[in-house]
Amino acid sequence: FNVNCFGHAAALPGLMQSFGQDSYLLTRPSWEEMEQPGRIFRWQGYEGGPEVIVVHPPFFNSHELTVEGVSECIERLPEGYEHTLLCLGVGDHGGGPTEAQIAWVREHREAIDGWRMEFSTLDGYVEIARQSRDRLPTVVGELQPHAIGCYSVYRPVKVALRRAEHLLAQAELLSQHDEETRQALDDGWKRVAFHHFHDTLAGSCTPTAYISVLDQLGGACAAADEALHFELRRRIVDLPDDSLQRIVMLNANDVPFHGFLEHEPWIGPWAKRWLKDCYLVDENDQPVPFQTMDPEPIAFSDRNDTVLPRIFFRADLEPGELRVVRIARGGSNGTKLGIKVEANEAISSDSGARWSMAGLAWGDGPTLPVGLSLLRDMSDTWSHGLLRFSEEAMEKVSWGDPKIIDSGPLMASAIVSGTIGESKLTAEWRVFAGEPYIELKLDVFWAERFRILKMEISTPSPSDIRLDGVMGTNLGRKNDGSELPMRDWTLLGDAASPRLAVVAPDVYGLDARPERARLTLLRSSMMAQHDPAPPLAPRAVISDQGAHTFRFRFFFGESLSVEDLDRHASAMQRPVVVTDATGGMPTIY
Repeated sequence: FNVNCFGHAAALPGLMQSFGQDSYLLTRPSWEEMEQPGRIFRWQGYEGGPEVIVVHPPFFNSHELTVEGVSECIERLPEGYEHTLLCLGVGDHGGGPTEAQIAWVREHREAIDGWRMEFSTLDGYVEIARQSRDRLPTVVGELQPHAIGCYSVYRPVKVALRRAEHLLAQAELLSQHDEETRQALDDGWKRVAFHHFHDTLAGSCTPTAYISVLDQLGGACAAADEALHFELRRRIVDLPDDSLQRIVMLNANDVPFHGFLEHEPWIGPWAKRWLKDCYLVDENDQPVPFQTMDPEPIAFSDRNDTVLPRIFFRADLEPGELRVVRIARGGSNGTKLGIKVEANEAISSDSGARWSMAGLAWGDGPTLPVGLSLLRDMSDTWSHGLLRFSEEAMEKVSWGDPKIIDSGPLMASAIVSGTIGESKLTAEWRVFAGEPYIELKLDVFWAERFRILKMEISTPSPSDIRLDGVMGTNLGRKNDGSELPMRDWTLLGDAASPRLAVVAPDVYGLDARPERARLTLLRSSMMAQHDPAPPLAPRAVISDQGAHTFRFRFFFGESLSVEDLDRHASAMQRPVVVTDATGGMPTIY
């Protein structure tokens, strides 16, 4: 009984079947939002997959009964089907029937010609449907959309919930926990599950409600983070002594990690800071490629003599693997240059990935522009009545001149600042030695009202279909401009040509046409406003104003696999845990 959920993912039939559920009652999406074969049908998430029986009554409670209203229940039934369902009761999204309603049903039992009303239960109705299963039509795929504004509105709760999910999953991958830690993780999972409630995760609660919601999700994150770091330190204690300082890495994930890490080791007192002859070696004393970057604390940074730098280096770890690199003295950084900087105009990698202000390019392929657009959006919190947002941009982003920050040997970066509307943006673009992707970290200080921020990406070849990550799987979707939810990534372009993939774990909605895709970054609607309502209440809270950070990785090629896209998304959301180890080092005081 899930009457008011804002759409239903294709993974649900298989998930429900795995828990012994074979039927599902819903009332979203409506027939205006999605074509459906009737009030009762079989649902498969994908062709030939597990199926459940779906019951779709016209409403989920009935405050005032009329013959005309009840007659809606017999409309849209499969041909020849002789049973329908009326949800009888009062309340918000369901409730028990009143004495007056019971009396009305008895009085009007046969008021509709050819039909008779009988008191029953959901189980009783579904049992009749089970006996007629072969006569029911079948729907394959997701049941979307509904309330498209909720894919993006009030982003803090979506970010917090995803962070809690991934941190808890990382903690669960480690060894057995003590009773206190086990209870804390279980409590964390309960809070995560509770806040999947449709109005909570959807961003359509009142602003004051989210104070408690974010506190509870923060508590789940804290419990998972503590379990994760306690386990890492327990494993560090078991390491043999070493006279060199070590950087310890734990891949708390169920997929391998192949990529770059950043860490700021505490080298010790000022006299023993990172010096020009410091370098990295592995467990076998073999040099590890690295470069230094500005540290996060500005106080420790000097472009001419970095006191305590951030170390950028490559690592490869299997699921659950712990490894170390060591900080040695008396050598030099012999890392081969794998990137190229073109004045202050472009950066490129030895894998052919290139960024410039004109767009993204790979080898001899086309340059693909990436832009930001501001759209007018006067819809309510849910965006009721809409299937897609405006195609017309009110304003495009205005960027300043780029500034090269890092220039290798493993990574090059460029930072560019800009404005759109009343909002300020900072984009940091990166390319990497030996890696085919281009990375973007986008910081937005959002100051809009009744606007949407979209990232618009040109596709390398027009296509009517794209492939999106969705909950539990991926799904081919039509590029018809409809706003739909996404999980982690989208794959764009004609499958017979090189395609563009965008991994964007911090984005939750998008729309696409054959020639372009638009990722929905932010909305600024009134919170908890349901049409019809006053256009602007005196104490209205505008959603999402303030600071936001988004991460993207862009790929291009003919052999992009969903497994690789999922692996990159996982690495971005379940990062390798990194810390220092000093056991066995000589004392200096």
